[in-house]
Amino acid sequence: MRVEVKFGTQTIVVELPDGPTPPTLLQLKEQLCTQTGVLPMMQKLLGKPKLNDPENDAKSLEQMGVRNNARLMLVGSSVPEVVSVNTTSAAQKQQEEEREKLLRNLPLNIWLLPSFAGFMADPYVEGKGFSLEGGGVGLALLTLDVALTRINTLGVATASGGGTAAALLQSLGNEEQATISHPLLRQLSAADRQAVQRAHGALRRCYYFAQEAEQAQNPQQVLPVVKKAVSSVDGLAVGEWLLLPGGWNGLNAANAIYLLIHRRGPETLDVVFVNRGHEGMPYHPSWQTAEKIVSCPILRFEGVASARLLDHTFWLLLLSLWMRSNGSGARSEFIRAEVFYDVLLPWLVEKGGKHADPPRFATEMLLGTCDSRTDEDDDTAARHCFSAAIHEHRATPVRSASSAIKGAVTALVYLLEQYGVRARSVQKSIKYALKYEFMMRAAEDLSALARRFMRSYTTDIQQQ
Repeated sequence: MRVEVKFGTQTIVVELPDGPTPPTLLQLKEQLCTQTGVLPMMQKLLGKPKLNDPENDAKSLEQMGVRNNARLMLVGSSVPEVVSVNTTSAAQKQQEEEREKLLRNLPLNIWLLPSFAGFMADPYVEGKGFSLEGGGVGLALLTLDVALTRINTLGVATASGGGTAAALLQSLGNEEQATISHPLLRQLSAADRQAVQRAHGALRRCYYFAQEAEQAQNPQQVLPVVKKAVSSVDGLAVGEWLLLPGGWNGLNAANAIYLLIHRRGPETLDVVFVNRGHEGMPYHPSWQTAEKIVSCPILRFEGVASARLLDHTFWLLLLSLWMRSNGSGARSEFIRAEVFYDVLLPWLVEKGGKHADPPRFATEMLLGTCDSRTDEDDDTAARHCFSAAIHEHRATPVRSASSAIKGAVTALVYLLEQYGVRARSVQKSIKYALKYEFMMRAAEDLSALARRFMRSYTTDIQQQ
């Protein structure tokens, strides 16, 4: 049997022997693999959907409707192409080495960092001061990134690597996926693993941005940071999410927030503000339950005009509230939550995408917030005059000055939800794995400290 297959710009002719047993679909795929390098499980033959079902591989080509001199089209990536896409580039390796070097050069072990105490023991470190609470955004993102690196076995997602990761996971199967996964997350589906990969990529890019922003101390260094923020929003693809840091550092108030930006269309975006700190909480919905007071740390505003988010002045004012602490000058008492919630936020969201759009108010937009999730406790949400989406994202207000790490974790979970991890049980299992990795890193630091102590003790004994 002769089959002609179109693959890219080349035409491949496959000759299969017509023996007593008719040629099977698997034999055709194996011949194509020999000539193209595309593995059978990663081949997609267009025109006949049944040819792409692995259960039909043992059937003959005649049973599948493929006759002599048939013409097919093949789509797929060869093994070298897959390896090249998933291999870390030299630039990425250099960034990884710098990140690991920065982690090794931290002045304190991870169990002494404020991001560790804030994530693991927020209610118990209130008022204890540094190093049990506080800490900057860059440090919080770095420690969270380190834990995610151990959880995300697929590596950080790039702009074009999602499809390849899906193909690789499909080729591995459920058992092989569980083998390479984190011990506490072997129950995750392939879609959940991809969501973790994409969310990790967004957080890693946010860390690099925060690292650059925290080093800016004069106008010559601040303006490139502002331009980078604008270019990141401008280059955001439709359907993708961008995570950026923010907050304020004034004389009497300091708090970290995170911005999640989603491009819905060419000229409209959705903006989500995440604030887990106690500064600014009066602006967030809150209500009392039978056990405690809870609030919604997430404010979502849909249909924001892209012209507002691409305004350099807006980003200069927003980032300057947070970056003011970089310099050695005195902090201002006018840098506080009111500047963000009463001035910048309404200016950003209350103007529609079109000039003819009627005016709208941030409070009304917030109360009408909705998303694709459905909540079983809609009646409870209605009793508190809030939508089910607000009720779904409720959280206990933080008690310590740990808004940076708590907000980063909340933003990460929200990203996971937007990327498809909607089951609350799966979200909790990922957070549990993060805490597990925080503890494992602390155990490693303590073990290294104990080994150094024992070597020093042994040396002293020998000298005596």
